[in-house]
Formats: sequence, C-alpha cells, structure tokens
Amino acid sequence: MSLMTRVLGRVAPAIGIAALLAVTGTSDGRVTQISITSNTSPAFNGQSFGTVGQYEQIKGIAKGEIDPPDRRNAVITDINLAPRNARAMIEYTTTFTLLKPLDITKSSHVLLYDIVNRGNHTLATVFNLGGDPGDGFLYRSGHVLLAAGWQGDLPIASVASTQEGIDVPTAKNPDGSPVTGPTFARFVAVPGNVSTRSLPGLGRTPASTDTTKATLISFQHETNTGVKSGVVAIPSTDWSFADCRSTAFPGTPDPTRICLKNGFDPNLGYELVYTAKDPLVLGVGMAAMRDIVSFFRYVSADDAGTANPIAGSIAWTIGYGGSQSGRFLKNFILDGFNEDEQGRIVWDGADAYIAGQMGQFNIRFAQPGNIALLYEPGAEGPLWWSDYNDVVRGRGTTSLLMRCRATATCPKIFEDYGGPEMWYTRAGIGIVGTDAAGASGEIPLPDNVRRYYYTRACSHYRSPSTMSAKLMKATNMTSSFSNREKMRRKPLSRRNSRSISLRRLYMAWLYSHAVTRPCLGGTTGTKPRSSASCRVSSPSYARSISRYIGHGVLPSLRSSLRPSGASWAWPGDSANVMAVRASAATI
Repeated sequence: MSLMTRVLGRVAPAIGIAALLAVTGTSDGRVTQISITSNTSPAFNGQSFGTVGQYEQIKGIAKGEIDPPDRRNAVITDINLAPRNARAMIEYTTTFTLLKPLDITKSSHVLLYDIVNRGNHTLATVFNLGGDPGDGFLYRSGHVLLAAGWQGDLPIASVASTQEGIDVPTAKNPDGSPVTGPTFARFVAVPGNVSTRSLPGLGRTPASTDTTKATLISFQHETNTGVKSGVVAIPSTDWSFADCRSTAFPGTPDPTRICLKNGFDPNLGYELVYTAKDPLVLGVGMAAMRDIVSFFRYVSADDAGTANPIAGSIAWTIGYGGSQSGRFLKNFILDGFNEDEQGRIVWDGADAYIAGQMGQFNIRFAQPGNIALLYEPGAEGPLWWSDYNDVVRGRGTTSLLMRCRATATCPKIFEDYGGPEMWYTRAGIGIVGTDAAGASGEIPLPDNVRRYYYTRACSHYRSPSTMSAKLMKATNMTSSFSNREKMRRKPLSRRNSRSISLRRLYMAWLYSHAVTRPCLGGTTGTKPRSSASCRVSSPSYARSISRYIGHGVLPSLRSSLRPSGASWAWPGDSANVMAVRASAATI
C-alpha cells in the first residue's frame, strides 16, 4: 500500500466527521458573527507552493459571546462583574487572519493556530526559512493558518493592520460603579534626563490623580527576594500624574503617566503603589481564542448565515505559541480552555516554544505583555505537566493538565527550552521538575508531553536560521539519573546554520501522532498498538524528515525515542522513522 493511499485512508473518514459536525447548525461554537474585511487572493504576489498551489489571505472581525454560568468559563477572573447583553451573555470582538490554499481540497486538513505575541504573528517566520513565505515549508505542506487577538490590553483600535487586537469588557460593580483595587508600577534603569514615564498597560487607570493617595519611592539596591536598601519616600508634592514632556512640572494632567519634579535618576529604581480602577476582564481573551478555533474547526456559518471559509475542511488543529504567547498557551491548557462550550476538544496538539514559566493573563490589573518581573504574578499556579504534591506552598497534588484530563481534552504537547528561560522568567522549578518531598526527587513527564533543551548558550527567541545548539530530550524519569544528568547524557542533534530541523521535525512528529486518531489509544506495555497506523501522514512530511536523516538528526532520535524499559514512548515513534526511511527513496 502506498504512503498516499494510507494518508487518504485516514484523512477521508476524519474529513467526513468534520463535515458532519460542520452542518449540525449555527448554535455550535460561541462566535456569533464574522465579517470579512479583506481578501487577498492570491496571497504572496501569486506565488505557488508545489502541488498545493496558491494561497489566499482572509482578514476579518469576529464577534462572540460567552455564557457566564458555564463551568468552562467560571475560571475567568471577574466574569461575574463583566457587563452582559440582553441575552445575559458576555460579548467580545476580535480581529482574525486566515491563510488557506485557494483550492481548499488540496489542504492538509490541519489548522495551525498562531497565538500572536503582543499582537504579532510569529508562527510562519519560525517554521518557514527566510521569513514569510520564505521557502514556503508550511504552505507546501498545505496547512491552514489562523490567528486572532487575545491580549485584552491591545484593543482593536490600538493595533496595526498587520497585528491582531481584541476588545474585552471592563469589570463594573453591580451598581455600575468602577471596580477598584491596589496595584503598582516599577521603573528601573530609566534613561537620564527623563522626567515622564508611562504607566504600564490599559485597564489600570488611577482611581484618583491625588498623589497623597498614592506612594512613590526610590531605592538604591534590591535583592532578588525584594529586600530594598537606600529607600527614599518621594513627597507627594514632588511628583504628579501628568505629562511633563512639553510642559514643566507639574505638567499636563494625564492619568496614564507620572512626572517627577527633578527627573528620574538612572542609578535608582522607583516603585509606585496606587489604587486603580476599571480592570479589563482579561480572561475573556482565553475564551475568545477557544471559540475562534472551535468556530473555524467545527461550524459551517455564523448566526447570520455568513459562511465559514474553511467549513468542513479541518480534521485536526495544532496551537503554537512562542515566549509570551507560549506562556499563554500553557495557561490556556491549565485553565481548561482546550474544551469548548459544547464539550469538544479545541487543539489536538500544542507547541509551547521557549515559554519560561506561566504569566499574568487572567488576573485583575495584570500586565499580560510583561515578562514576569519581580513582584509580578506568573508562577503562582501549577508548574509541571504531571501530578505533583506542592508541599512548599501547601496546595496539595496538582498539575497543568488537571482540568483537561478530567474532560479528556488534553492535547499532545511539545515544548523546548534554552538557558535564558531558566533565569529571566524564573522558570527553573517548572523546567527542571524536582519534587523535594518525593523519594526520588523526580517528577516524570506525562505520556502526552515531549520536552527538549538547548544545552549550549543561546539567546531567547534567537532566529532558528542562525542558532547552533545541541538539543537534548528529557527522558522518562525511571532511572537513577537526575534530570540534569539526563540532559547531559542524551544529546539528540545539532541545529545547523540553515535548517530548523527540530521545529520541522516537531511538525512531522506531531502531524503523525497528535492528529492521527488511531494513535490516540496509547500502548500495550511498551509495544505500539498499531505501528502502521502511526506513520507519517503526508508525502511532504516524509520528504522533510528524509532531509534530517542526512543531517544526522534522526539516527540518534530513533535510538533515543524508545529506550530500553521505557513505557512513555509514543505509539509508532520508532516505526514512524523506519517507515520514512523505507519510503524516502520512492518519494
């Protein structure tokens, strides 16, 4: 049986199911309306991508609503303080961008969701060499790409045409009065000869511009545990909520900025504590992302009858996020949003790339665009994929997968880290995975998670085309070696100067596992249930993997995917590589 015959044999039934779901009615999903604002057809100046052909880019606006009493939305901070419409629903509006083959029948039937990073698209430039479209790897593979806004403090009116924004509600008390509460802002390494600094982000407006109701201090030193020295309280008469860039102190009143009478000293740090009002209900961004993916995956048309441009064409979905958006991805899974309001799975696979710790994405007065600096939230919840007893904080046994496991909606997960993620986002505990109270000191990775480390020095979010690093795979924690020892002992490959072999290998691996339904049933002992059913599901993937065989990537990968006695190896991992080897010469 040819590889293509095997592909069609698995894809056709999946597409049939997707088509059936897509015609079940407009009540599915919580996107209520889509409006197409532009259609660039063909995209990329008419460039054609192999047998898939040309692509088109569709941009638009999606309106949606979420049901506050639904258990899947109960985790959203301040959801009970968000204004409701006449149907007692909470509304949001977001932009979206869809890239799809002009001939949708030539697609891979895989939807890749790009979780934008501070409004910016990143997926295509990570997987395509040379930018977007670059060498067209994703497009030659026939994938459908989707992105939408999620970060509540980036409203639609504030973003560029190349970015994605979202309008989320502002929390209000039941009587309509503003919600208020304490918050803070820090200013460190401020350039010299500057007297005005902006307060961070929307949704944190001072409840009063009376400086006697706020506190501003400067300090000379601060330890990594927050102990300050050389602290000076700045008199309320020496600063103002104002803009002094063009007007001398006390400047022009401005609740989004502060002005310091004698200017900021670059040798000092500054900390402002004040009462803020009108917090954004930031967690609505998670629900919106869930509903956008669910709509384009499952639903045929919106409530007004506007057709979903890819209705009935998507069999599988994979979410991708890098750095900030990767941290958002982990929170998305932790908070249970990989289950939509109809109980269906949202993503089959998820890729958290260099996503240090967690982040502040569903917290009142949060700054979702920040990198979890001192005092900022970001590591308070569960930090590990497997169950572990959080004895240090007294929170009992928990994990990042606790909600999706309860509803059987966990995706297959791939993540990789470098040195910077250990330090600048305080992610050491979550990456290393040690349990001080456990007998072994090890917390194992679950069967649905693959984790890789860059063991040579590399900068955060460095371009894959210029990175050279040794990659190591975290193995099952059944041996006596520590995690760090395993990292040193199990090299996988070297990323060379022109390939992004790990990222592309991930795509091949995830396509052949996360999106292949027969492979989801697990294993019997250490043997795959059906290795033949888990082979690579696309000729283009087989071609891409065959390149890496030549680079020396897969020989070591093959030997390390199923170590002796390991029970975590994915069904068909080794068989998959062997199948590609056998078929590469005929593709």
